[in-house]
Amino acid sequence: MAGNIRAMDALDRGILAALLRDGRISWQALGAAVGLGPTATADRVRRLREDGALRGFTALLDPAAIGRPLELVADVVLAAADRAAAFEAAVAGIPAVTGAVHLTGPSDYLVQLRCRDPADVDATLAALKAAGAARTETRLVLRHVAGIDPATALAARPPR
Repeated sequence: MAGNIRAMDALDRGILAALLRDGRISWQALGAAVGLGPTATADRVRRLREDGALRGFTALLDPAAIGRPLELVADVVLAAADRAAAFEAAVAGIPAVTGAVHLTGPSDYLVQLRCRDPADVDATLAALKAAGAARTETRLVLRHVAGIDPATALAARPPR
């Protein structure tokens, strides 16, 4: 139940950090990593899920392996502010869209894309415009150079 999240202790943060590193870790290995037995570990994970601190588990795919090697970001300015809901609904159905965020500043949205090739980029930009974008500014991601490792940040966070 989001909103009812209780304060996490060091064990909870350690469990979450370990799950971020390996979401398929066994209860036994997870418990060993944080100093608990498998049953107590499973109980903690269940409680973290019930509290809403742990929302789920996911698989990470290699975009090249699934045929979408090009990573791009597109700034989007809508044609009309009252088209936001329709744009958001339409963007959810565009296959190349991997994420979108509503922003402050000169752009209305930042849309994350994974495309097959330049023709797919072109088709995706046309789909964004059909969804209500008046203007897009698209950039190709060359490489990721820095980022925060959530597991490390979580493990290092002081207790509340």
